[in-house]
Amino acid sequence: MNVFQDIMNKIIERQTIADNDDNNDNSNIDNNRIKLEDFYEITLITEEIDENKKEDISKKRKIAYIDGGNAEIIRSADISLQFIRLCGVIIRENKTIKIIKYEYYVLITTNHQKDNEMNNKKDNIYYDVEFHLNENNKNNNDTKNILPRKEHLHYHSFDKTIISGNERGEISKIGEICRKFSEILLARDIALQLEQNDIIILDNSLETYYTNEQLYWNELFEIIKKKEIILAGLTKTTTLLTKRGHSIISVLHAMSKKIDYNCWCYYQKECAKQNTIQMLFVKLHLLSQYIFRIEVYNYLETNLESNLRILLSELVSQSKDAFFPGYPYGLVQADNFARISNKEKEQLHLQFRIINGKNFNLINESTSALNAHGILDRK
Repeated sequence: MNVFQDIMNKIIERQTIADNDDNNDNSNIDNNRIKLEDFYEITLITEEIDENKKEDISKKRKIAYIDGGNAEIIRSADISLQFIRLCGVIIRENKTIKIIKYEYYVLITTNHQKDNEMNNKKDNIYYDVEFHLNENNKNNNDTKNILPRKEHLHYHSFDKTIISGNERGEISKIGEICRKFSEILLARDIALQLEQNDIIILDNSLETYYTNEQLYWNELFEIIKKKEIILAGLTKTTTLLTKRGHSIISVLHAMSKKIDYNCWCYYQKECAKQNTIQMLFVKLHLLSQYIFRIEVYNYLETNLESNLRILLSELVSQSKDAFFPGYPYGLVQADNFARISNKEKEQLHLQFRIINGKNFNLINESTSALNAHGILDRK
């Protein structure tokens, strides 16, 4: 037997076991970061999303989709220059009515800092940031509104939310955190422009992962509650596992074959009163092969089911694009505007190199410590 056939047989065998195990056991789920199995108990609840039952108010409702992208232009062990782009796409009655886009550069550097609290540590190396705006941008004043506070990105290099094993957190990670904070700030600014029952959807989780991140979520949550807006985050990938160690997505795929719904959602109703962030899984198109994880900010539990009905109905109506059936077109648009391609990244790098001439050699000596693999990868 060919080695690839042997490997495939093992995968199929495991998948069959997963289907049988989890179909007969309402297991808990766990994704290695959030111990959901401690307080969540999976119960399969499928609800058909009927597009014909959409409420009249949806004709005037606005939906804002938010995404961001970042590209590292210069990278060394102690310097990271990143270009960050944010985009918000606002849609009403399936028509794009507004596109908001911001761009800026963030320079991240190392800094040795004396700190009495860190005397027992091996070192006191922190990461600091500086923001730089493109002079040609007409909306620089607005861009400043979505810049995180510098002190909130002043991370110790061994901050527990960025380290990898026993290794110092990579300086590049700060750029990703900066982009996420800016996405939340953009959502905050857009929320101020919306009205009751409007919707904001981020291409990201609503969970908190990094130091100081909760500060930005709290600010957004306050506006969402005050204006009674629906806030959700959609993630295209998930590492959630069942209690028996199987992919929750694989199990839901198997379970969904037993129901006669074109579009469906799965969530834990009995846990709605316990969680500020309500998690559910959805299939938004008959032809879609994907199940997406959605998190909804549950600030008023009595309205949760009503908000879910509104949210899912809108998502189904906007997930019919032939390019990616089952994925909201607003997020496709936001991704297109926010994405920084490899070609654009290379152009920015070249532009930086040409403008700085001989001075670039000083940086090049430092970046060569990390790019040796790239030379071999070109072969």
